[in-house]
Amino acid sequence: MKKIQIALLLCLFSTAALQAQKAFRGTMTFTYEISEEGAEQMKAFMPEGMVVKYGDNKMATEMKGGMLSAMMGRIIVNAGEAYVVKDSDQAVYVMDEEDKEGAKEAVENQPKATKVDGETKEILGYTCQKYLFTMKQDGQQIEQVVWATDAFKAPDMKLPSQQGSMGSGMLSMGGIDAMPLQVDIAMPNMPVTIVLKATEMVEGEVPDEAFAKPDGYEEKPFSEMMK
Repeated sequence: MKKIQIALLLCLFSTAALQAQKAFRGTMTFTYEISEEGAEQMKAFMPEGMVVKYGDNKMATEMKGGMLSAMMGRIIVNAGEAYVVKDSDQAVYVMDEEDKEGAKEAVENQPKATKVDGETKEILGYTCQKYLFTMKQDGQQIEQVVWATDAFKAPDMKLPSQQGSMGSGMLSMGGIDAMPLQVDIAMPNMPVTIVLKATEMVEGEVPDEAFAKPDGYEEKPFSEMMK
């Protein structure tokens, strides 16, 4: 189960970290759906949705509902730092340079996404192009179908250890120059497909408090959270 958590976390960041045309600032709301019969255990584990907030060189991602939501907390990139806020632990798990380099290399070493010409889908009024992407995690392949619009891009997220941008989040997905509004994830060794779909986009400034470390929370290394 821990491997699935990490794989989903990587999928989450690579999904949220894509390039496009117009920089988006505001809040995006996604819902999760799980297809195929016999997925009751996965449904209890998975969240019902996800909220992503974009500021200036800032991004906060929070899952809503399900056991995974409690396990992962709020995932934040803020002006060069990356950390997870877990209210249940009253702790902030901070990624060090080794964590960030490892995460970046893991995605950079993945194959690039492939655009499927001629296949589009309308989501929230935007025309989305179809892409195919394969992610490798612990020797297993995670197949994804990405529907992305070139009407927006997420703001670039820069980390001080990098010579420039790492994309618009902690991780980025090569081969896609658009913002995803739907991702279909086929889980390895399971007859299950997880669908992450945008249901609302609200442009506007997000308060700085959404990206801050809560007062009084203990700071701990990110590696401790992953044990």
